[in-house]
Amino acid sequence: MTTAVDLIIRNASEVITCSGPSCGLGGDALGGLNPIHNGAIAVAEGRIAEVGDTDVILSKYSAKDVINATKRLVSPTLIDPHTHLVHMGEREAELDARAIGTVPGGISAGGILETIKQTSQASDETLSHHACRVLDQMLLHGTGLVEAKTGYGSDMESELRLLSVTRALDDLHPVGVVPTFLGAHIPPAGDREAFVDAVIAALPRAAQLSEFCDVACDPICFTFEECDRIAQAAVQHGMRLRVHANQAGPWRGLDLAAKWRAASADHGDYATPTELADLASNGVVLTLLPGANFHMLETVSGLSGDEIVPAAKPHLPLIGKWILQSGCVPAVATNFNPGSSPCPSMQMMMQLLSRLYRMRFAACWHMATLNAAAALGRADRTGSLDPGKEANFIIWNVARHGQVIERFGINHVGDVWLEGCRVVADQALATHSWE
Repeated sequence: MTTAVDLIIRNASEVITCSGPSCGLGGDALGGLNPIHNGAIAVAEGRIAEVGDTDVILSKYSAKDVINATKRLVSPTLIDPHTHLVHMGEREAELDARAIGTVPGGISAGGILETIKQTSQASDETLSHHACRVLDQMLLHGTGLVEAKTGYGSDMESELRLLSVTRALDDLHPVGVVPTFLGAHIPPAGDREAFVDAVIAALPRAAQLSEFCDVACDPICFTFEECDRIAQAAVQHGMRLRVHANQAGPWRGLDLAAKWRAASADHGDYATPTELADLASNGVVLTLLPGANFHMLETVSGLSGDEIVPAAKPHLPLIGKWILQSGCVPAVATNFNPGSSPCPSMQMMMQLLSRLYRMRFAACWHMATLNAAAALGRADRTGSLDPGKEANFIIWNVARHGQVIERFGINHVGDVWLEGCRVVADQALATHSWE
């Protein structure tokens, strides 16, 4: 006698579950993926019932809907825990100029100010429509859940407007959207103390729309002391902290994240072994953003006339090594935005992790699934193919997990299920419910 379920995926070349604790995986545990060959998944009422060998699953379960995944990989959907989703305007001219050295190689506020201007001129409907188009692309590339920050508002009222637009996306689109309030993104030209006061004053309303508050604690953004004031107020309003940390240079962003046991510290391009150990001991996920490193040309040499200009961040492989040694839980995200990382594909981020940080394939998978869910406080419900979790999974058009990372420049996703419903079929969206 078999148990009736709604759906069975059978005969997969590999099923990778990306299983682990809800706090995520670090250290040596990142190296274990343990693919199930000739694997199968049983799905009931939008949840994973069981994962295992096909013969075992078929002996225990039956379903009217049985899909053959022969010669195909099955994995959890990908999770993107750092994006700047809601905005308007494109900035491709910056890369064209940066490539030949006519603009500074690093991040700057100038381009972001242009994005703020164009975003402020757009209606809520226009912003929402643009964001849903991006979410379509993310879904087609296998992403089932994203975090989305504000940060492109001209003032705190604008920031709260963007937060409201962002929150509404979760009901409009199949991809889950987790909103984050990033009022402290770009420092003002004038009174910094008054600006920080304004961010703090906006927190009561922000806390009604988001569980997270982000701060940019970085040499070109805000100081530890300024961010600490905001963090204290955010926690008092019941919000958890996220931190843009140490992207432009050594700073105290990671110290801030450790102090407040933040959900995540993101970038960390100048992290030290001591800082990483502090993150590990305080349960902070370190989210790497290799799309920015790649797009900003930070890992390759440039030219000044006939002279070679050394790469700005040749040390990223060492950061990768220290992450593994520290035991901290690492995740990866797209940092999708119009300036420093205009890429919606988490597949690409996994591919860049291998090439820029020299991460092993197994680590890349855990960082884009379970650990990314942990960075959002969602690993108890998604991020791995464990019984009882949401049935969010991908059937890939490759046979083995390593091929997704090795073969760059192509979308390998075939089909995507969210909570047991197929939302991408044969590389096409199955629904446009948001239009």
